[in-house]
Amino acid sequence: MMLETTGKIDFRVGNETYQTWYKSSVTSTLGVRPLIVLHGGLGLSHHYVLPFKELNTRFNIPVIFCDRIGIGESSHPKNVPKGFWALDLFMDELDNVLQYLGISANFDLAGHSWGGMLAQAPTWTATLSPCERRAIHASVGREHSSTSGEAACGAEREIGET
Repeated sequence: MMLETTGKIDFRVGNETYQTWYKSSVTSTLGVRPLIVLHGGLGLSHHYVLPFKELNTRFNIPVIFCDRIGIGESSHPKNVPKGFWALDLFMDELDNVLQYLGISANFDLAGHSWGGMLAQAPTWTATLSPCERRAIHASVGREHSSTSGEAACGAEREIGET
């Protein structure tokens, strides 16, 4: 039986607190690595990536969606400086979600378009080894395409074994 949970996570930026909306689709999957789905945008919410819930239904993979601040069900900051909407803001927001859910050391990412770019951001990927960096990047453009963590991890093993 699938359990869906929705909620809002406080996200502090400077002196302001915003909320990041999330939805988690989980079955009894203790020990199964969850999948965080990052939607594209910047004007698109999580709704169009909801078919990823099927991974939970069919394979018992916990699936988590979230709307980044400024989009969908999350806070919509007003009158913020131009520099507010920087990549680091969204990196920090994702880190905040992962910490809140208690999965910052054990998760997979699926990112579409801008979400795929976010999943590959250098500040993000530099903190993880290729074997920890398991991600699906869909429609992110040639300049942002890369191999998945599993492929990189496999290549690393092949090189080490020869």
